[in-house]
Amino acid sequence: MTKLLISTNTIPEEWDETTYLCNNPDVAKAIKLGIFSSGYDHFKKHGYYEKRSAASHKQNVVSQKFHFIEDYRNLVRNLMEQYPLDEAMSRAIGGNFVAWGQIERELLIHFGLLPNHTLIDIGCGSGRLAKAMIPYLKNGTYLGTDIVDELLDYAKKDCPFNWQFQNVENISIPYPSKCADFCVFFSVFTHLLPEEIYCYLIEAQRVIKDSGMIIFSFLEYSQNWDVFEATYSNILSGKSNVHLNTFIGRDAIECWADRLGLSIVSITAGNKPFILLPQPVSLDDGRVIEGLQAFGQSVCVLKKTSAATFPKAISPIATPPKFTSHEVTKIPAIPISLAEQLPIANAQDAAFLYVFKSGEGSTIPEDMIYLSHVGKNGEAGYITLANGNPKAVSSGATGGYSIRLPHQIETAASGHRITVSVIARAASRDQSSFAVAYSTNEVGNSGWRWFKAEPEWSIYTMEYNVPVMKEGRGDFVGVLPDREGNPGTEFYCLAITIS
Repeated sequence: MTKLLISTNTIPEEWDETTYLCNNPDVAKAIKLGIFSSGYDHFKKHGYYEKRSAASHKQNVVSQKFHFIEDYRNLVRNLMEQYPLDEAMSRAIGGNFVAWGQIERELLIHFGLLPNHTLIDIGCGSGRLAKAMIPYLKNGTYLGTDIVDELLDYAKKDCPFNWQFQNVENISIPYPSKCADFCVFFSVFTHLLPEEIYCYLIEAQRVIKDSGMIIFSFLEYSQNWDVFEATYSNILSGKSNVHLNTFIGRDAIECWADRLGLSIVSITAGNKPFILLPQPVSLDDGRVIEGLQAFGQSVCVLKKTSAATFPKAISPIATPPKFTSHEVTKIPAIPISLAEQLPIANAQDAAFLYVFKSGEGSTIPEDMIYLSHVGKNGEAGYITLANGNPKAVSSGATGGYSIRLPHQIETAASGHRITVSVIARAASRDQSSFAVAYSTNEVGNSGWRWFKAEPEWSIYTMEYNVPVMKEGRGDFVGVLPDREGNPGTEFYCLAITIS
């Protein structure tokens, strides 16, 4: 691997920005939040000294773009030139926009989707499922991803303001860990390579809650021979750019589930009627369908097993103990080099991690939303304690430290119970006091929760039932270092877990 020379002015020719951001997703998130201007900006300030890899010795499958992106985008644009917008958006996803949206919705309700659930829709297209979900998912949240901006723009029209639609060109799901109730793939795995499917299942297993479900449709030879016949006929006739149609054997699903620590809830054949439509639905050709319907593709439902066996690629460290409200867990006095490992152990199940001190960035779990403090003037902005430190205090009346949470966390926490865990210690040998609060900025807050900090590093936790958000004005965590005149408290990191 080529050795990089650190430059303060220019980016060296051998620098690979894409690889660095793929290998360091926390940096990519920090760039979106305006903390760094580029991956190289982070590398020369922190990554080089944290010994982060600046290049990859081998290709990362997850970082590769799908091979069909440009073909699909061109197809959508051609349809938009030939047809009115609504018809083009329906044709782009195979037609019967309204009917299939309702069928997919009723399928999910059949498997337990509730109006307050969080739903992730991979390959959402022009929004047939999203539109169908508007009257049902009233108190829930939704994330739809696709690779075509025109489809996403159409999908988001008329949807609730807090629903998210994102262009994702690689095999990733931009959502916090263990925060989704359902992660679904309708007619997605039918066009991916088996290795790509498995990588997506790794991501899906990460984002769903312990009680969550993964649902995907797939092609089987016995159920979808017409698709296979059409595909091989195109090849025999010498047609170029034959569309990829992937067929999956049930033995492959069983193997994948076992490797990922997932259990198969059910596999329903594509020709079996099991989706009950509450009212008749009209198709584009004028036909009306009602009652029990088959999906056409086979449908698999997966859930987490109680003792998951994780793939080697994402092997976790031991799961930390769970803490109850106001519980304090003492950590023996140990060298700071060991204490620096505590944030990762503490936050293994967290959706969000905020670090007050540098040094552990290279070991932040890839799936975690991660921020660190930056001073107002852009100085090397990590802080170690908040008592009297001008970098650590806000200009507000409390003199505390206010952290605005990313929108993804605000959305995921809405209507759920959260746990805030803080690693802290008294700044001197004397006991100190500090407080933590969670605020929704529009529908209530937890109020200050006070703790007594000891000289040894300890984990302090509070819990709060977050109200359902209304306008999405932002969620915040406040930290009050100490009461006036007291010695102050050192803070190491703060983690948020969403139940």
